[in-house]
Amino acid sequence: MIVLQRRFSSTALFIERALRFFSYMPLLGLSAVVSLAKLMIYARLVSADEYGAISQMFLIGNTYGVVGSLGFYLLGLRELPGLHVRRREFAMAILLAQSVIVSTAAAIAAGILLAPIGEAGALSMKIGGLGGAVGLFYGWTQLCFQVATTDARSRLEMNRYSADIAFRSAATIAAGVAVILLGRHSRMVVLAESLVTLVLFVWISAGIVARTKIAAATLLERAARRLKLAAWRPAIVLMLGSLLSFLTSAADRWLAAATLDLQQFGHYAFAWTSIAAAQTLQFLINASLFPLIGRRYWAKSAKDAFRLTAALSLGLAALGAVAAAAIAPFIGLAVDRFFPHQAGSVPLVEPLLVAAVLRVADFWSSFLLVVRREALLLKIQIAALALAGLVFAAVTFASGQAPSAQSLAWLAVGLAAANFALCAAAAWACRGAPRQ
Repeated sequence: MIVLQRRFSSTALFIERALRFFSYMPLLGLSAVVSLAKLMIYARLVSADEYGAISQMFLIGNTYGVVGSLGFYLLGLRELPGLHVRRREFAMAILLAQSVIVSTAAAIAAGILLAPIGEAGALSMKIGGLGGAVGLFYGWTQLCFQVATTDARSRLEMNRYSADIAFRSAATIAAGVAVILLGRHSRMVVLAESLVTLVLFVWISAGIVARTKIAAATLLERAARRLKLAAWRPAIVLMLGSLLSFLTSAADRWLAAATLDLQQFGHYAFAWTSIAAAQTLQFLINASLFPLIGRRYWAKSAKDAFRLTAALSLGLAALGAVAAAAIAPFIGLAVDRFFPHQAGSVPLVEPLLVAAVLRVADFWSSFLLVVRREALLLKIQIAALALAGLVFAAVTFASGQAPSAQSLAWLAVGLAAANFALCAAAAWACRGAPRQ
């Protein structure tokens, strides 16, 4: 009886802590809904080719967000919680400042190198050099904002983090819709979102600098001087792993941008909203689960961290499959009723829903990063990309036709399935890893 009472008390305490920890979720959930609603509103208000242009600029920006900091953003996600526990506030600020410095320098270099190439059409994009520059600016502002919000995430101040995300979601949708209603070009929509994000980045960064009790210029100067001593090698490894992970979810969109016209790409991007929503939800959940998995690893063991990761991944996969099966029959009706100019996206919905379920449930890579298996994760991403790519290339070659939107949608499924399965197998193999 005493044992049962202790177990009941322990379970009740765990539930209480979980509810308190995840109290931020409603606000972040609202942010995810607003972000999804933004895409739906854009698709409703603009033509398919304009939506395709906006989506291509978002694609450029999101790609830059992965590589722009050269891994310093991911390095901060990994190292900042430990620095906070050891109360090294200045070291936290230095690492954040270095991430911004590297991101800014990379954005300037990329703009100088890629704008003329994009204008000449060598990138096979349909938005031209100016559109590519706007997409790059969007990616830089978004990356800087993410770097700034890492401070709250590392301190597990999830209510502050969720408030920042929610405010940005509301502000960007207001700016974008206002520009559309004023009849402006797609580039102005993306530019308006970027300027709003830049203002919020400056606002959040002011609070971080104030905590260090030194001038912003001094912080940046010291951060720049210490760049030569920074952990470049692990940062680059993290970046390469993240890039390959991104390509396993975005390779189909880059191929679509290169092979489809703007209207066709607009249809594909609209159908791809299901994966965008899944990844947004996965990112928001992982914002707290990544440090939670890390704490479980350091406080207990890799096996305990693996159990938590497996429960989350498999549980969300099951829930996602049920949800996808329930809503799939109604999507075509909704498109016909509210988005008639996006009717070409309906045949793409079902395969992309399958990919979305696999994406939202993938927390295996977070576990591998926590147990410091970056090199293994890098190999896994290469294998997943190569496996799905080879199958897609073989099928395309056998058909004797150029890639279609339908075949690209199934490529998205193959990429998601290969990544999920290989990362899960690697996490299982590393569940007994000793702390390093």
